[in-house]
Amino acid sequence: MNKLFSKTIKTNVMRQIFTHTVLLALSLLLSTNLLSQCQPDGMDPGLSGMVYQPDEIEVGALGEVEIGWQIIDSDLSGTVPPGSWGIIVEFPMTGEYVFSSVSDPGLFTWGGYDPVTKTITGINNVTMTFDPFGPGGLLNYTGSIFMEVEGVIPTNGAKPLSYSTIIIVPDNEGGCEQAFENETADDEKSAGIAVTGPLPIELLSFDAIKSGETVITSWVTLNELNNAYFEVERSEDGKEFNTISEEISGAGTTIEKQNYSWVDKRPLVGVNYYRLKQVDFDAGYTYSRVRSVVFEGRDVAMRLYPNPARNEVTLSTGVKKGEVTLLIYGPNGQLVSNQRYEPGDWKTSTRIDLENMVEGMYMLKIIEGNYSETARFVKVR
Repeated sequence: MNKLFSKTIKTNVMRQIFTHTVLLALSLLLSTNLLSQCQPDGMDPGLSGMVYQPDEIEVGALGEVEIGWQIIDSDLSGTVPPGSWGIIVEFPMTGEYVFSSVSDPGLFTWGGYDPVTKTITGINNVTMTFDPFGPGGLLNYTGSIFMEVEGVIPTNGAKPLSYSTIIIVPDNEGGCEQAFENETADDEKSAGIAVTGPLPIELLSFDAIKSGETVITSWVTLNELNNAYFEVERSEDGKEFNTISEEISGAGTTIEKQNYSWVDKRPLVGVNYYRLKQVDFDAGYTYSRVRSVVFEGRDVAMRLYPNPARNEVTLSTGVKKGEVTLLIYGPNGQLVSNQRYEPGDWKTSTRIDLENMVEGMYMLKIIEGNYSETARFVKVR
């Protein structure tokens, strides 16, 4: 019994030693593979084309854009790690058509569509290995992304452009910058689509102007077709809008110029975003462009220059006496900088270093108490 018991113990110990040895070997192998994925190399992602088919849609209808991409390795060997590069697509800020959906073979992870910047960003989520002589290896990778857009505002024959741009994810955001020798000549493509349909109104102007403790919104139409009424909407972030006015009756159908106005007697502290909603008799509707009014008792206007910028950008603001927070969001929507200033430390002119930032569009947000303001700048090489 003692010999059998002793033999059982030895067998169990040997099994445990073997199991731990195998697990350790697998762990070392996985670690080596992960580390080897981020190595200096000559990867060059680019865009091969961008086209809308068809290139004309009606208001309320869907259109499709195809964006072709490719990535080439100059020395025919190496690895592109997941999360290291991507594509940002920007639709017209004037809103003639808007993003609806995206479809690709699953090689990219897509963030949410940002209705303020009119952009959506996809980051590669697979390992791409270049080895033309090895199993499963390829000489280059190519593919297409398809996005649907919805027509919103007739363009009278014009084709407002969308833009697609290659982005390289910085190391501090999980990227692998040393794996790329990116040639920027093929990093951007554009394409446009026309939107057709009768204009319910021809809006000559829409303005929002601060007047004392109120904001006066006013608009002028040159002609109207089956126009039931207007509503004024307001937002504090430029994304979520709420109706703040009563229904303001339109003129129905007319070819004569019409003048309208409505007063916001309780504007928000900080930035107020306004837009006009026009509603037809058949419940169809359109929106105007967005206007903004800063409602604060002191000079809070914010400027960024130069824009676009290469190495640094200067932020100019009014005097701020409280605690200030400065946030910067990168091209993929992630927070890349968060700085806080104690009361009295804020300078009306502040330089922001861009050396370690990847190319693309950034959003800067400044916060002081209940006040916040945003601005955008573009980093270029």
